[in-house]
Amino acid sequence: ASLVLRMREVEAEPEILLVTEVKGGSDWDLPMGGTVGGETGVEASKRHAEENAGVIGKVVAELGWFVRGKEQELGVQVYVLETLKETDWAQEFVRERKWFTVSDAMTMCDDSSNSNLENILSAFSNWFASRKTKKSDVSCSNGGSILGS
Repeated sequence: ASLVLRMREVEAEPEILLVTEVKGGSDWDLPMGGTVGGETGVEASKRHAEENAGVIGKVVAELGWFVRGKEQELGVQVYVLETLKETDWAQEFVRERKWFTVSDAMTMCDDSSNSNLENILSAFSNWFASRKTKKSDVSCSNGGSILGS
């Protein structure tokens, strides 16, 4: 799965891209799917971000493994993908995509039954805070660094 990230401004809260399974649906989630052939998790993450959400990006971190499914029977590996470019995509007539601040996405999770997404967003918030403390470089859409110099 891809946690697709973008920053509008250096000091702004990060935004993440969520997609619906169907157009007009109300269940928002990360772009995700399985691997094909011999592709790696990173390759699958990048492919699903492009196919399911129309984003080309680079993986900047592995967030970890999370349990999914109604009975918590599926494992999914989540990667943080920095947005390089938004494009038209094959599934734009089937799915919707929308950028959310992390806090808005967390609030949305509180109002839905998607505790799996809530766990992933919580882990991302912790990861992002640790990057901020270390002053790691992740660029923002205006060409600057997400975390400043």
